[in-house]
Amino acid sequence: MHGEPEPASGFPLRQALSSLFRPEFLLALALAIYTFSSAWIQADTTPVGAPPDEWAHISYIDDIYTGKGLIPDYANATILPSRSRGNYLGHPPLYYTASALAGKTLGWDAPSENPLPYRLFSATLFSLGMGLWILAGKNLGLNSTTLVAMVAGTMAIPMFPYLAGSINNDNLGYLSVAISGFGASLLRKNSRAAFWIAAAGLAMALLTKATAGLFLLIFLGILLGFHLYSYRSRKEWIHAIAPTMMVIVIAGTYFIPTVIHHGSAFPKSAELYTELGPPDSPVGLTESAAESFRQMWARLPMIASHQSLIVFDKHDTHVFYAMLILATLAFLASISFPHHRRQARSSPTAWYGYATAVAFLVAMLATMLVHFIVVFRGYQLHGVFAALQPRYYNYALPGFFVLAFQAWRNNAIVRSLFVGYCLTASYLIAISPPRLTFSQSAKFTEPAIMEIHIPAFPPASSSRPTILNAPAGHVDSFNIKSGNIEVRGWGIDASRKTPAVRIWILLDGQSIGTIPTGLSRPDVANALHSPPAMRSGFKAKLVLDKNDLDPCRVQLAAEQADGSLTPIRNRHCQNRIDGR
Repeated sequence: MHGEPEPASGFPLRQALSSLFRPEFLLALALAIYTFSSAWIQADTTPVGAPPDEWAHISYIDDIYTGKGLIPDYANATILPSRSRGNYLGHPPLYYTASALAGKTLGWDAPSENPLPYRLFSATLFSLGMGLWILAGKNLGLNSTTLVAMVAGTMAIPMFPYLAGSINNDNLGYLSVAISGFGASLLRKNSRAAFWIAAAGLAMALLTKATAGLFLLIFLGILLGFHLYSYRSRKEWIHAIAPTMMVIVIAGTYFIPTVIHHGSAFPKSAELYTELGPPDSPVGLTESAAESFRQMWARLPMIASHQSLIVFDKHDTHVFYAMLILATLAFLASISFPHHRRQARSSPTAWYGYATAVAFLVAMLATMLVHFIVVFRGYQLHGVFAALQPRYYNYALPGFFVLAFQAWRNNAIVRSLFVGYCLTASYLIAISPPRLTFSQSAKFTEPAIMEIHIPAFPPASSSRPTILNAPAGHVDSFNIKSGNIEVRGWGIDASRKTPAVRIWILLDGQSIGTIPTGLSRPDVANALHSPPAMRSGFKAKLVLDKNDLDPCRVQLAAEQADGSLTPIRNRHCQNRIDGR
């Protein structure tokens, strides 16, 4: 249709090195560094376990780091820090294996001891993906201004830097989609290299994240069909065979043994919502679709984790939605107007941009449809619209913004929409990072570590606290160092599943002081299915006035809303708080 594609050409080493200093590479590097810096702030300030499922991801990496195989033990894995429940994540292992091997190779501590290097590793993966989208945009004919605006719009969405600065396999999923997107952008210039690069991204996605892998299978399949139909060349088919076989072999090497051994392609040791039964009055398919759309739309501007972090106020939320709507209209305008399709047929660059956008849109809609079917089936089992998080589609947003404005040269409507998009994106990128940091600091600031002196003998008292039998907490660590006790754990109001009013420190059943709850414990909130329980953690330093005092005479109890006390289990000691 446009003649044979340009043949792959070899580059001398000097020419290849000098190409790294071309303007598009420098722009990609600069914006990747900016992306990494934004994620680093979140990595350094976000409490461990606050981002979505972070303790579950850490646990898989920690297991591999400590020598329990090269992939997670899905059948028996448990979640840190308490290891009291099975791991409910069933993602393929590439992110966990790569993170653990990077930690061992570079001499990092285990992620459970020092998660920051692993968070920065995730930020690096995410930033590389952003740089590749810049190069893909250049290959599709976008100018630097448009690409800077794309990055601004992406990073203005609070979940992006927040999640990029956490330990989460989504970040490798983002990189895999960016690799395939960059490969797709090379189809016109060098189809052989394009096939191999896109296939590498697909293989990576299939071993990392199911939604990203499904999206790329559909996207690349449609785009390959466009490309081969365009040229009708047997040579082009031959170039696609070897990369396709590579993906099949790599994916089959993992998934076939996994299905045989575990009976599932995505095994895990625990399920969510197993205590819930089918809904009493289930809604139909249409109502479910409407509710799914409503929840996804409502959660777009927030950070949806165990406890939602709201960054934008009502006015800012309107600006946020306006930015997304303007980009969506520009995307549709780029592929819908007849005159643009005619221009696409006469220009190789425009044709590939048009075909890429169409394949991207169809793949996204198909992936969301499959996602909805899975969610609806889960709803029929337990009555909860689970797994409805917009972050599952974060991998697509940089590419979406790139493709939305690719017709800016020839389409006046797209140019007009781009102006409005730039204004809204500029406003949001100006307020989003500081608002995110401030909101996070306000919500997740931990209380000061208190010191309580433990006397040699219980204080004289005619009354003693009433201790109930039902436990409402757990002591996770009880370390004795230099005559002091460093204690950490969690305590709740058992009836309300909210943080305990305070934690009582007892010596032989007599009160000697109290400490507050307030530390972040997303694992407790997730286990109890109670977002308020997020702040149920506590930590204190207990100073022994007498070094030979038996530490297990010290007991802890959680004060309930009605004023009664319930014991906090301490597996580190034999004795229990029982009121005797």
